[in-house]
Order: sequence, then structure tokens, then C-alpha cells
Amino acid sequence: MEFFYKILMAMFFVMSAVVMYRVLVELSRTKGLLVLAADSQVNPERLLVLVVAMGSALTYGVMGVQELLAVSKVALPEVPDTLLVAFAASQGIYLGGKGYRLRKLRQQAKSTDKGA
Repeated sequence: MEFFYKILMAMFFVMSAVVMYRVLVELSRTKGLLVLAADSQVNPERLLVLVVAMGSALTYGVMGVQELLAVSKVALPEVPDTLLVAFAASQGIYLGGKGYRLRKLRQQAKSTDKGA
């Protein structure tokens, strides 16, 4: 049983590495994923959401493989509360950052309209 666990985990990590490689190498498809079009800088909120989402998916995938090998029935494992909290917090930070940037842009637009 331990042999199958090692094989499944190796396959899972190789598949994850291939996905990450393709995301990082083929930037033409994903160039707007982390960078804002306005200033061409990496958006920290987007980076946080991406890292938390990928980490959560990886953690849940590992839990699924462990559940598959440990239990004779095939069922999805329960999602831990810590993953839900981390995911919700990252989404909240993302939305807060986006709201802050929109407010800042609106204030700049108002000040340029008044100045002209």
C-alpha cells in the first residue's frame, strides 16, 4: 500500500509541476494574471490569491490521495476549516486591495477634472 501511495504522490507532484511550469513559461496566455495593465507591476493581492489557491488545491489533493489509499470507499475528504479560512481571508484581502485601488483612481480622476 505504501508503494501505491508513493507512486500516486509522485504523479500528483509531477502534474502540479507541469501546470506551474506552463503557467510561468507561457506568459503570453497568463500575462494579465499577476500584473496590472496600468503600471506593469505585480499586484500583491493577486499573487496572494494565486499562492493560497494553488496551495489549497495541492493540500486538498494530497488529502484526497491519502483518503483514497486509507479507506476502502472512494469519497472526497472533508475540507479543513483552516483551508476555508485561508481562502476566504485571501479573497477578502484581494477585494479590499481592489477597492482601495479603485477609490484611489477615482480620487485622481476627480482631482484632474477639477484642475483642468
